Amino acid sequence: MKSLSAVEIYFIRKELENLIGARFDKIYQPNKEEFILVFNKEGNILIKVLLGKAIFLTTEKKPEITGFCTNLKRHIDNFKLIEIKQNNFERILEFHLESKLKKILIIELFSKGNIILCDKDYNIILALQQQTWKDRTIKPKETYKYPPAKHCNPLVINLKEFKETINKSDKENIVKTLAMNFALGGLYAEEVCLRARIDKNEKELTDEESEGLYQAIKDLELAKINANSIENLDATPFDLEYYKNYQKKYFKSFSEALEHYYNNYSEDIGKFDSKLEKLNKILEEQKKHIKEINDEYIDSKKKADLIYENYSYVKEVLDTIRNARERNIPWNEIKEKLKTKGIEVLEKEGKVIVSL
Repeated sequence: MKSLSAVEIYFIRKELENLIGARFDKIYQPNKEEFILVFNKEGNILIKVLLGKAIFLTTEKKPEITGFCTNLKRHIDNFKLIEIKQNNFERILEFHLESKLKKILIIELFSKGNIILCDKDYNIILALQQQTWKDRTIKPKETYKYPPAKHCNPLVINLKEFKETINKSDKENIVKTLAMNFALGGLYAEEVCLRARIDKNEKELTDEESEGLYQAIKDLELAKINANSIENLDATPFDLEYYKNYQKKYFKSFSEALEHYYNNYSEDIGKFDSKLEKLNKILEEQKKHIKEINDEYIDSKKKADLIYENYSYVKEVLDTIRNARERNIPWNEIKEKLKTKGIEVLEKEGKVIVSL
């Protein structure tokens, strides 16, 4: 089952902005991994949260209330939604609410996921899951901290910074640099490469190629919603080159496409996805191996061509060594004589190095 990428969360945030001005009403918890947030704005608007995976508008209401739901409602009941933020292209959404006070409801959509309520200064009031790492702690009375930033925000970075980040990357190819250093995730990193007509396995890019990638990312940011579900394998906010040969079902909103995807997802599809991912990795390794063999062939052919072009000279060198050995001339004398002509003899290895 897919987890939303930072790109997809960006587009979901844009859809959720229609809720600005709505008031928080209720929260339900149908099961341990699912929550339904209810806002009211000329009628109820429901938001489904799948912990660590997704958030989207839904029509599905499952009224199961837990202790966490009751506690959260007590703190923000009838608060008005004034802003929704995605900080630094993280897989995190913040719902800024106000009444007499201002509070922030944070939905984390990475790892196991979490729902955290803070005051206006990001002091934690309550959290669904209390967690501790070496660089941050999620529990009441602690100050909320974002996970340590490991990527650049591709939506705000300028072209110069973009090129510098690519040039400094230690990743083995450009698709991994885009996926990890710019938080695009695997799918959208490949999509950007396809749109820019760049081999995803390249590591070093020309200025022109870097500019093409940069523009492809900017084009993604400005893409119009044309949400679709791809054979129940995925759901995307707009058409992707990556899925151009797949059958699609289109929806009015990205939320609708996601709801269709998650409602129709099955373990069988998940197993197929996992197997397909493994096969794709094997295919990439085979392509890499073929390239290495091809490079080795080209290098060997160049050497063979050089020997052929200088056959008489190479034969003369070998004949000279053979004749010297037949006359019992010591190796050190042979080596010293040939060294003056730029020829190195490694008798123990059976090699003669000739500069051509």
